[in-house]
Amino acid sequence: NLYIPKISGKESRKDKPSKEGTLGVEGIDAQKLREIFEKSGILSEGCKRCLTYTKAQLYEMGYSGKSDSSVKRDEICSANGLPVGMSANAFLECVNLLGITLN
Repeated sequence: NLYIPKISGKESRKDKPSKEGTLGVEGIDAQKLREIFEKSGILSEGCKRCLTYTKAQLYEMGYSGKSDSSVKRDEICSANGLPVGMSANAFLECVNLLGITLN
């Protein structure tokens, strides 16, 4: 899975903006998409990905399994230009894929 940043706007091919008022992958600048692919390792030789965090670590840090976990995940997503509302599993995959450091 790859995640695109939340960018406000309306795609040129559509009459109205999306329900959220953000661009879909079709509306994202090609250079930005290239950067996302490069960060994921898809464009590099061998497609090396490093598992930085585990589910257990996510739980220990409060990003899953707690009453405020979704709020904590959303804060990290917002700070990194990612869509909010990710499940704990999607969040884990995303932070590992993009190399986002959690504290």
